[in-house]
Formats: sequence, structure tokens, C-alpha cells
Amino acid sequence: MADFKIEKGIEMPASHRAMRRYPFADMEVGDSFAVPVNDGEDDMTVRSAAWDYGRRHGMKFTGRLLRDEGVLRVWRVA
Repeated sequence: MADFKIEKGIEMPASHRAMRRYPFADMEVGDSFAVPVNDGEDDMTVRSAAWDYGRRHGMKFTGRLLRDEGVLRVWRVA
């Protein structure tokens, strides 16, 4: 049997594709980004990814669907 060192306290990186797709990790409070929501992007996918990333990393995000611009804008609020 191989000997493996057991290590504690090492955070597992996010594996969800959407979390890697959006710049949540680079955002500071007050920053935002816009995601086109016409054919290709579902606004609930982005909102769900923001909520999940925030929950895992102690951050809070909010999003507003700006229909006249055809985008969902996501802000980091905490």
C-alpha cells in the first residue's frame, strides 16, 4: 500500500464550469460585469453561479436584468 500524507485545511477549488467562466474571484465590492442574455445565456444560470460562488467564498452578489440592454449585470455587494 502506498504512503500518502494526509493534509488538513486545504481548500478545494471550485469545479463548476460556470464559476470558472465568470470573474467572481477578481471582483471587489462595488464591481460589476454584464452578461448578454439573448440566445446564448440564461440569466438564472449566472445568478445561480454567483450565489453558489458567494456562499462558498463569503461574498454576496446581486444581479439585475437590463432588458433594454439585453444583459444581466452582476454586482458584488459584500
